[in-house]
Amino acid sequence: MKRLKDYIGSSIGIRLTLYYCAILLTTLVLCGLVVIFGMNFALTKEANSKMNLAISNIQNSLETEGKISLNDPELVDQAGSLELWVEIYKDGELISKSPNLGNINLPYYNGPVKSILLKGQEVLISGKDIGDGVFVEVAHPLKREKHFLAVLSGLLIFLMMGATLFAMVSGYISVTNTLKPLAILTRKVKEINTGKLDERIPLSGPKDELYLLAQAFNEMLERLEKGFRSQQEFVAAASHDLRTPLAVIKSYTDLLKRWGKDDKKILEESIQTIAGATQRMERLVNDLLFLARVESKPRLNFVKLNIRELIEEIAKEAQALSQNISVTFTSCDLFVNADEDYLRRALWALVDNAIKYNKENGEVKIISRQEGNFAVIDIIDSGIGIKEEALPRLFEKFYRVDSSRQSTGFGLGLALSKEIILLHQGNIKVTSKYKEGSTFSVYLPIYPPAIKGKNASR
Repeated sequence: MKRLKDYIGSSIGIRLTLYYCAILLTTLVLCGLVVIFGMNFALTKEANSKMNLAISNIQNSLETEGKISLNDPELVDQAGSLELWVEIYKDGELISKSPNLGNINLPYYNGPVKSILLKGQEVLISGKDIGDGVFVEVAHPLKREKHFLAVLSGLLIFLMMGATLFAMVSGYISVTNTLKPLAILTRKVKEINTGKLDERIPLSGPKDELYLLAQAFNEMLERLEKGFRSQQEFVAAASHDLRTPLAVIKSYTDLLKRWGKDDKKILEESIQTIAGATQRMERLVNDLLFLARVESKPRLNFVKLNIRELIEEIAKEAQALSQNISVTFTSCDLFVNADEDYLRRALWALVDNAIKYNKENGEVKIISRQEGNFAVIDIIDSGIGIKEEALPRLFEKFYRVDSSRQSTGFGLGLALSKEIILLHQGNIKVTSKYKEGSTFSVYLPIYPPAIKGKNASR
């Protein structure tokens, strides 16, 4: 029994088939009961009508043919049905009865139709005093009706069992075929591992729930593949960026062991190089830690912030640090709900990027404007631009357009900026023309009510 229960529980196809068969059998049983009770009611009602009609026919015959003898067999025949048992009494004495009664005598009963047991069988009986001392008693044996109902019940039971068996077999085949994509999906899931994330479930057949499930699974695999590939690239890029300064430190450490102790020039050079490599590693680790903190959705300190003031400060700092690049800003009083430190870092990374990849004597413009319910900050550079095929991956961690951009950066600045902007319910869009420049547009929800002021430019 336990094995059978485990087998049934292990297959959704068997469970569905059994559920459907149970529902079908219950429905058929209910319908069968309705048919049996309905037929029993109809047959009983018909028997009642025959009995009442028989008494009426005898009474009418006596009234229309007053001289007829009570013991005349034709009077009994007026009942109109050979299925009925009729007895006629005159002043309490039995005068005539139906031939089909034989030696059976009906029990005296004067009243409406009721059911009794007579000689072991169910009989409907009714009696009526029709006047002048004449009493008519009519009975209807239900043997024929009971036999009919028994045959009907047997036939219905046979049909129920046959229909249930047919439904069980055809239902199991149908459910098995319907759930075949699910079996394929299960097998594919077992086969897929980190080395087979490029595999997909074949989509075919009608676009039902199983089709949508397979489609959703394929989309999940695509996201997993993208995330796993991104993770591999992330680890490879981080390892590469850490390996370079570590190799430098190791080389100069070996150099110091051999000659550096006695040569002040080599000693000074080694110290400066090791310090630079250490500083580079520290900056990379700090950026990684900050990125991890941003991706974990930290609790920000949101305040009402004036975009114009923030842009003005960033533009002044950028101009002071840049040498041959002109940094200008055009802004107006737009207020947003933001964490000033985080937002400053995001915008500074974009401005620093615009300066770093600009042309000699190039220009960086920072412009704020309102677009619908958003404050938009455009950072426009006249630099080397970005190739169109590189734009979709521009905000990925450690991604650098190496063919056109040579830099000592780690490729984390844009990823950090986007994560921070997303934390502020905003977005970043970029447009670029190769060798002509790029425009990074930051969209931030305006803090209500939006306040507009006079343009301030520098």
